[in-house]
Amino acid sequence: MIRGRRIVERAADAIGDLLDFFLARGIDRLSLVGGLSGAIATWLTPDLRSRLKQPDADAVAGALLVAGRRFVLPKGETDRESVPSFAFDGVWKWIRCMATEEVDPRFADLDGWSLASAMEAMWEGQLAAVAAVGRALPAITAATELAKDALRDRGRIVYVGAGTSGRVAVQDGAELTPTFAWPKERVYFIVAGGDSALATSVEGAEDDIDDAIHQIDAARLTPQDVLIGVAASGTTPFTVAALKRAEGSGAVTIGVANNAGTALLTSSRCPVLIETGRELIAGSTRMKAGTAQKVVLNLISSGIMLRLGRVYRGMMVNMQPTNAKLKRRAEAMVAEIASCDQAQAACALEQADGDIKTAVLLALGSDRGEAEAILKSYDGNLRRMFAELANDRLQQLKKGGAQARRSR
Repeated sequence: MIRGRRIVERAADAIGDLLDFFLARGIDRLSLVGGLSGAIATWLTPDLRSRLKQPDADAVAGALLVAGRRFVLPKGETDRESVPSFAFDGVWKWIRCMATEEVDPRFADLDGWSLASAMEAMWEGQLAAVAAVGRALPAITAATELAKDALRDRGRIVYVGAGTSGRVAVQDGAELTPTFAWPKERVYFIVAGGDSALATSVEGAEDDIDDAIHQIDAARLTPQDVLIGVAASGTTPFTVAALKRAEGSGAVTIGVANNAGTALLTSSRCPVLIETGRELIAGSTRMKAGTAQKVVLNLISSGIMLRLGRVYRGMMVNMQPTNAKLKRRAEAMVAEIASCDQAQAACALEQADGDIKTAVLLALGSDRGEAEAILKSYDGNLRRMFAELANDRLQQLKKGGAQARRSR
């Protein structure tokens, strides 16, 4: 009981200071709502209580309104000196500071919990991180569309990051070649501390602005390139400097951060904010922030490949069958798309030197030269090819394929 009273007292003190701050700056439409509002109000000064307004709606409506708007300080109140002393000790700290660096009071005793309870809390944190991506979907979609338009058949996807964020970015980029046959020369990594930082921490690397500028210059970016910078804090000097340096190249810049209003977002043509909030272990952004970053990168890179025709009917038709498992998968794709049996699909794949799209047309009756010419004319996009080829031509291909299979 005594502990609960002290919590309410401290909350009332912080809220009272916050109300004073707003009232002194002419913001007078202030209300207290929520289950503890009545208890907290009794601890406020009579003057403050008299100046509170009756709320127009309940706490849920207010929370939804706040969720849809970014909190902005009154004009002119943007420097640390203008913020009152309580700014870093109470409610204002929650608003003003980087949430990813704060200790979440709910988990202050996490190390004293039972392991089962701690595991459940961390699992729930991961779920919350994935859910936070949903609010950023419009920004993610817009960034992906812009990236697809820039890349076409020559541009590179360039990943930039430091520490955990850099390793998450490299993980995404490294999968593009085996999954979508994205050319290796069209994936580029700019990581603080270089390759050695992928396995071990490199002291001071994330603060090395000169290295960021050097690596960007060495990359020789063009307007066809897409640069994706990732930093949980949104303030990492290396990553921010890289994005700013890239501006002059005309490359599409996408910034992914977990704190609002930060330099990485303001320096990007396509800012993507994922507000994952406090980590269960303060500052350990490999947890909630890192999970959300990986989801965002998955969406962007996979979305690009969707729009560039490297996926057809849910299948990765540009995949390279480099082992037995992938070869079986490729044969199943050809059989599914060309409506032939597994043996015929395997034969077509062998004739096509493992190229799934070419093998589909071979299984439908085209010869190698004709198949490659058709695919080239449609930029390798099977959906567009099947949609635009005249029905009689498709029927002719299928009929020719059936006759060829019967003659074998």
